[in-house]
Amino acid sequence: MLINLNIVNAVVKDISMPARYGQETSSLKLRKALYHFPPKLMRGLAKRIFLKYFIYDFNMASLYLLLGLPMFVISTCIGIVEWLDSFMSGTPKSAGTIMIIALPIIISFQMLLQAVQIDIGSVPRKR
Repeated sequence: MLINLNIVNAVVKDISMPARYGQETSSLKLRKALYHFPPKLMRGLAKRIFLKYFIYDFNMASLYLLLGLPMFVISTCIGIVEWLDSFMSGTPKSAGTIMIIALPIIISFQMLLQAVQIDIGSVPRKR
């Protein structure tokens, strides 16, 4: 519900309520919750990002995500392959090779951090 409220920019207010339990026991199983909840939360996050930044609005966070996410994944994969090649062969890579891989990782990570900052800054506030 909170994900859908964020998508439509609804203002949500936290209200503290004391928990009152009688003699009943909880049916919540920790292992079951840890197994089922994170995938649902990730699907909700992907849905929120897609709808909020690519369907309803297109802003700088959308651009940072479009450029930063693929560049980060590809550069990291290439870096891992190069590291494994260097490790298996026993020969170190040149500084140029390392920088060609490190620079896109750093730039794309900064883009993703900026997208997160824009997302945090766009939380609706009560007027």
